[in-house]
Amino acid sequence: LGMSGCYTLLGGLIRKRVEEDAKTLFGFIALAAAFLTLAVPLQLRAHGILLAWAVEAPVLLFLGYRFGYFPVRVFAFVILVLGAMRLFTMHLPLHHAYFTPLINPSFLSAMSVPVAGWVFAWIHSRHGKKAKVADSILMEVSAIAAGFVAIMVLSAETAGWIALGRDPDSTAARVLWPAHAGVAVCVAGAASFLAAGIYWRRLASR
Repeated sequence: LGMSGCYTLLGGLIRKRVEEDAKTLFGFIALAAAFLTLAVPLQLRAHGILLAWAVEAPVLLFLGYRFGYFPVRVFAFVILVLGAMRLFTMHLPLHHAYFTPLINPSFLSAMSVPVAGWVFAWIHSRHGKKAKVADSILMEVSAIAAGFVAIMVLSAETAGWIALGRDPDSTAARVLWPAHAGVAVCVAGAASFLAAGIYWRRLASR
């Protein structure tokens, strides 16, 4: 974290004193972001890594707009993707025993990824005048992907609660009820995508 702070400071000095030296500025910012990203898994465990990356991505995006530097905005998207990959490779299934639905650390940390995606898209939309074409694409991709991730997490949470809250030897517990719960969540998700697409006039969402 100290190294990340030093490189951030050096990047700020380069931007003030030698503004035309874009390569050096990019190098310092890339190193600062890399050290910050590496610090997370070194210091945190389990849900902490996921939460830290989910927070880091929107913060980096904001800084990328604040200092007018597009590569930082792309790197912020990469961090968001890393968080989603960690969710699907390290955190699912969310539960292995009976749990309180929705109000539990596993679900809340998993939902931090789609929430970060929506905040990511919102920051893009708030800086439309500074955005490039690629920024607009990243905004749509992050918003829609966040919706899909939220549907998957909610479906897993609902189906898991129904399955783990019933007789484990029951066929209905293992197959029928979780399947019905997943369908219900997907229907609600489809309606949400459609409503958002109509409200914001986004063909991709529809």
